[in-house]
Amino acid sequence: MVAYTRLGQVRGWGWSKTETTRLQSVVGAIVAVSDAPEAVAAAAREEPWLLLDDSASENLARQFWVYIASRVQTRTAHQCQQKWQSIAQASSSGRCTTDEAPRLAQLVEEHGRRWTFLASEYFPGRRPRELYHLHTRWCNIEKRYGVDLSKIDPFSRICDYKGSSALRPTGGNGDYDPSGPLVRVSKTGLVSALAPYILAVTKVGPPQKRRRRSLASKLSGASSWAAVPSEIADRLFAALSRYKNDWVSISRSVGIPARECRKYADILGERLPSVRASIRDAELEQLARDHKTQPHGSDAT
Repeated sequence: MVAYTRLGQVRGWGWSKTETTRLQSVVGAIVAVSDAPEAVAAAAREEPWLLLDDSASENLARQFWVYIASRVQTRTAHQCQQKWQSIAQASSSGRCTTDEAPRLAQLVEEHGRRWTFLASEYFPGRRPRELYHLHTRWCNIEKRYGVDLSKIDPFSRICDYKGSSALRPTGGNGDYDPSGPLVRVSKTGLVSALAPYILAVTKVGPPQKRRRRSLASKLSGASSWAAVPSEIADRLFAALSRYKNDWVSISRSVGIPARECRKYADILGERLPSVRASIRDAELEQLARDHKTQPHGSDAT
């Protein structure tokens, strides 16, 4: 009788409390034992792949989780790794804050990019990877907008801050101007610790209307015949890429007669070179050219 069953591919099969406790105890035992010098020396002789550091390769990391999975018994190595990462994220003290960003930038200038050292000494509860991503975004914003964020107090420039938007006094050139009128500035994407900085330094341009034109609207003037409906154009383009000149299969895939498929394809081919190349028949075109250039009666016997 099988004691445990691996159901790694079953969607929604969550971890039980027993499995989670077993995973935490196994990983915790390795971490606790590896701190002892004699255990490290023994592992270096017998199981060196258990000694993981920043320079460890992916193969070593995979072997590590394979070993963990063999101890947990009911889960695969990938499941154990994913579960442990979720546990570590849940135990973290939340996302980095706006106040931590300038402090981290100053500490990086003093101590360098020593993320593990900075996390343990100055940011308890933060993971080194979180500090790395925060400082990387900080540097990217400085490079993109050409400013020194350490000299900017974002909340002195903006008001009515709402995560992804705020009010900011703005001049005629779109930059921050204390004497300018209040203008609503906004950013796209998720709210992060550096959102106030982005709203404080971003340039406000004139409102632009973005209008997505469908494939049918782009082809509306391509022929005197009726424009290609957007839903038919999408299906026809996919069918042409798959079946080339097999118009029976194209007709079945698009759901309209083959004759109409060819008419729509001709319209698409007037604007799209890829469609024009797929519906061409080089052999028939060559025969037609030969027939036009051949003198009348030259084939008479």
